[in-house]
Amino acid sequence: MRCEFLCDAIILRYALSPWVISWKDEQWIDENENEVPKKLRECDRFIELVVSEAAPRLNHLRWLINQIEDMHVAAESLNYAEYYDASRLSHHVIERMTPPQRTITEMSAALSHLEGLAPDLFVRLMTAKTGCSMAGQA
Repeated sequence: MRCEFLCDAIILRYALSPWVISWKDEQWIDENENEVPKKLRECDRFIELVVSEAAPRLNHLRWLINQIEDMHVAAESLNYAEYYDASRLSHHVIERMTPPQRTITEMSAALSHLEGLAPDLFVRLMTAKTGCSMAGQA
């Protein structure tokens, strides 16, 4: 997958930590670098990871990553290594990849230790788990 900044890669590493076996990220260089300002080229990260057998399915991982604020590029570009080409799925497609409640509950339990590190992810998981909106709550 690809993400826009090093700090995004760090947040993703934490968010996927229960399932990651190996992780490699490096500066991502676009082949069309003349079309992209140098400052932006230096920000993007290319991430290659291996997840355990216990990890949620690919579409569920896409959905999970999309629950983190401003991680749509990573969610939309995540793919199996043999199919990865840096292209992105439509945001609307990702939004329809909501896992079953059982899977959301399992992901929430696996990520409960991250509540203080990624509160937006945790709140969105709890909202999805309960099926109710937490908007407006303090």
